[in-house]
Amino acid sequence: MTRFFILAVVLLLLRESSAQESVISY
Repeated sequence: MTRFFILAVVLLLLRESSAQESVISY
């Protein structure tokens, strides 16, 4: 359960970082 939670947090962080990069690129 803990691994799943950590994995979900990492995916969310990656999604936010990629979203910020896309916004900055535009």
